[in-house]
Amino acid sequence: MMPVKLYLPFLAFAAEFLLSRGGFPEWFVFPFEYGLLLWFVLANIKGRGSWPYWIGAGTILNFAVISANGFYMPVWPSFFADSGKSELIEALLNGDIFGYTVVDAGTRLPFLADVVGFSFYGDLIGFASIGDLLLLVGACILLYKVIRYNLLHKPTK
Repeated sequence: MMPVKLYLPFLAFAAEFLLSRGGFPEWFVFPFEYGLLLWFVLANIKGRGSWPYWIGAGTILNFAVISANGFYMPVWPSFFADSGKSELIEALLNGDIFGYTVVDAGTRLPFLADVVGFSFYGDLIGFASIGDLLLLVGACILLYKVIRYNLLHKPTK
């Protein structure tokens, strides 16, 4: 069965992109974004397989850590130790990067923070949380189902 309200996740990420650059505070942007994602999950929870549960779990975990930390996603500073990106950690410490902060002794739910780093040829290219990984699993399952549905329901000439 095809997902309903498929526009909601796209709207959520577009809202984060636009609102974060429009001067809106994190406490407004993140509840709006994650509210749209949760609406999408709840609209699709019955009879569509496992992907809504994966996406829902990732959404809830990410929102939990973000809201518990003043609407900032904590990032482990160890990602930057050998990366040569000291300017990035300085920007995080100064609050110059929208929606992110550095994990410190006061961080709540640090195990849900961005705990996975991604490197390409030794250069740090990004980081992810456990919630992000669950969202990714759900999105991959959803993408597979949409592609499979479209291949099986291709109109004949």
